[in-house]
Amino acid sequence: MPIPFKDQSSSLSGGQAKPNADDTVTYVVSSKDPGVHNWIDTTGLRKPSFAIRWQGIPDHNLKGSAVRKVQLVAVDQVKSIIGDSHPSVSRRDRQTILKERRAEWDRRITCR
Repeated sequence: MPIPFKDQSSSLSGGQAKPNADDTVTYVVSSKDPGVHNWIDTTGLRKPSFAIRWQGIPDHNLKGSAVRKVQLVAVDQVKSIIGDSHPSVSRRDRQTILKERRAEWDRRITCR
């Protein structure tokens, strides 16, 4: 059965992701919503694979590598690890984000 990409936060474009104060971007990859904006939903996969596209990353942000750090933490520790540098998202906010995602997806598909 195909994954309903438009209904899940399984990818984020540069326009959808929220940057940190220093213009870097922190993503949280998890099967459970950690309550932060840049959540990548594994859609239940225990060993997901993902790709990062380097398009549009300013040279001054690369500093040798576009990926600076990868850290494995428990979902309930995410907010304490990333601190206030990353916006929190309530359940209601998440529903709004997903509603906007579905609308963007539908616009993209109908413009063919």
